[in-house]
Amino acid sequence: MKYTKLNTQTFLIILSAIILIFLVKDSYNRYAADYYMRKASLPLALHYAPKGDYYYRDFAGLVLVNKFGIDGDKKTYLMARRLLNQAHKLKPYDSYVLIHIVGLELLAQEKGIVKEPSEYTKKAARMLIRLDKYNALGQQLYNNVFPIPKKN
Repeated sequence: MKYTKLNTQTFLIILSAIILIFLVKDSYNRYAADYYMRKASLPLALHYAPKGDYYYRDFAGLVLVNKFGIDGDKKTYLMARRLLNQAHKLKPYDSYVLIHIVGLELLAQEKGIVKEPSEYTKKAARMLIRLDKYNALGQQLYNNVFPIPKKN
């Protein structure tokens, strides 16, 4: 009887240690992703970020939106758009992701990269208003995507 009890206790200790190792590894990966995100090393940050987490893709896209606002490079715009679209696919009803998508497209329009907002951006603007119709920034972005025609 003592022999089985000892085996059960040993098994539980080993199982607890294995679970603890996985928790420590996950915690380290999140810390590393946060560290590299702050250092603006986006490829490393996204490497360490959890695969199904929209937050890191949204944040990396936002960093690239800010960079695009400064340099106006088309490659930066495309990378930011790809990351924001990934974040949107992971969490489609997050109003901040939608704001970032619409804001990027309007900034690209202002910089001359795109002529008018894409259908994807128009859908994002509509969804943003449906989710949070009292969001002032969302209203402003919506009005920029769908301008009200002026009467003569």
